[in-house]
Amino acid sequence: MDRRKYRNPPIVEVVAEFRFVPSGKWGDHLVDALHRKLQPRFPLRRSMSEMNTAPAARENPSLFVEIQHGVRFFRKDERAFVQVYPYRISIHHLAPYPHWEGFRPLILDVFAAIRDLVPGLSIERLGLRYINRITIPRDPLKFPDYFTLYPHIGSSLPRTHKAFAVYLLFPFEGNRDALHLRLGSGEISEGKQADVLLDLDYFLAHPESLTEDRIPDWMDTAHRHIVKVFEGVITDRLRAQFEEVER
Repeated sequence: MDRRKYRNPPIVEVVAEFRFVPSGKWGDHLVDALHRKLQPRFPLRRSMSEMNTAPAARENPSLFVEIQHGVRFFRKDERAFVQVYPYRISIHHLAPYPHWEGFRPLILDVFAAIRDLVPGLSIERLGLRYINRITIPRDPLKFPDYFTLYPHIGSSLPRTHKAFAVYLLFPFEGNRDALHLRLGSGEISEGKQADVLLDLDYFLAHPESLTEDRIPDWMDTAHRHIVKVFEGVITDRLRAQFEEVER
């Protein structure tokens, strides 16, 4: 994705996420202060909310529904934004993606801002995620022409199918980290082309093993492994489709 340069990369969104251990240090005042720090780059602000469900109690099988309120700080072109929920901050970039050299500084600037405002926050989860949409001919779906990873369909099964998904979890860095790979069907339509989603989510599996000063190096390591897995999944036919740029 970045080691090899493509004129038409399949990336639709890149996300870097920080989740912190709750400690009573969050509030509207913090969100306002964070926006003041980030406003030169992300001047637009919008409120948002999401609904989460969890078991209410061990003896009660019903679900507890919680609505969390958050905000997004957008860049003027709205192709990049910061999403803020209690103890959770994510940095997003939509296509066109500026390559790692352009996205990495955004991640570290946002982390530096929250670290300055709330020193001593403990990391609960750290993640870097690349979501790709790849279009291939539908009739028929010849996965081996485009991917080194695809669902195996036994000879006694129908030859035609629609939705599919392949999930794998790879350990990295001595089990400190992990990468969740999902290769699956995108939006299903009746046209001649099929969308395939390749979702690569690299995360810190053992948060206690990482100190704040090593987060920039961790991000570079995460990006390097994501690139390697991405290149390992696709074939030269897709590289030609993405129009690899000679360097």
